[in-house]
Amino acid sequence: IKPSLKADKLSEDRAQILVEAIKKVLLQAIEAGGSTISDFESADSSAGYFQQQHQVYDRAGLACYRCAAKIKVTVTAGRSTFWCPGCQR
Repeated sequence: IKPSLKADKLSEDRAQILVEAIKKVLLQAIEAGGSTISDFESADSSAGYFQQQHQVYDRAGLACYRCAAKIKVTVTAGRSTFWCPGCQR
């Protein structure tokens, strides 16, 4: 799903696929202890390891692991969104 797609334009079927994907990723992130990108620490001061599974984060201009398209970055309200124009249409 292209990040610029407005929520009201997302079909119910695609929205359900997105919900399931989000749940799956959140469970994987919890199992890995979260992502230690800069100064994150868990409550017990341990680092998270989910960032080792990131496919596009902080890889703007580099090739997508799946399709080799160049990863793009969009900034919205001060937040960066990294995405693959080949895989996310």
